[in-house]
This record gives sequence, structure tokens and C-alpha cells, in this order.
Amino acid sequence: MLMLLRSFCGFIIFGIISFLIPTKVSQNEITSALPLLIINGILMLGMMKSFWLEAIHRVSVIKANAIGSVSPVITLAIVWIFMDTTPTKTQAISLLPIIVGLLMLNHKQRNLNMV
Repeated sequence: MLMLLRSFCGFIIFGIISFLIPTKVSQNEITSALPLLIINGILMLGMMKSFWLEAIHRVSVIKANAIGSVSPVITLAIVWIFMDTTPTKTQAISLLPIIVGLLMLNHKQRNLNMV
């Protein structure tokens, strides 16, 4: 129920933004993009929600959400490999906090006995 409410609130916000920032799109452009939008909306979103639900059954919600922050790293790698676009220095430096955070998240805590 919470995920449905979250998605609905996002839909409302993006709907308002799309009405406030008008763009001219022809009917032909909408028709040609519709199959890809349907595939993306139904198949990909459905798969991602299923994976998310399976992930939170196996690890805590906080950890699953934090691991989801690796998506900019994956996006940058895919663009670098398939589109032959090298990352800028700023993009490369911005990956460091993400990687360090994920390493800290997956690092097992040890009990330290204070004397």
C-alpha cells in the first residue's frame, strides 16, 4: 500500500511539472514512442518492483534501498561501454562516495570490548 501511495504521489508531482513546462509533441512522435513506453512501463517497472519485493525479503529495507543507489554507477558504466563516452572528472569523483558507502554498508560490524 505504501509503494502504491508513493507511486501515486510521484505521478501527481510529475503530472503537475509536465503541465507547468509545456513541450510541443506531435501525434506521430507519441504514436512511434508508445510501444517502447508500454514495454518500459509494464515490463521493466513490473520486473523492478518484483525484484525490490524479493530484495526486502532477503535483506533489510535500509540496505536494499542503499544498494539501489548503485544505479548511477551502472548507468555511467553502460554509457561508457556502449556509447563510447568517457566520464568527466566530476562524474568519476562523485562515484567515490557511493562506492565507499556501499563498502561501509556491507562491512560486518565487530563488537569492540571497551575496557
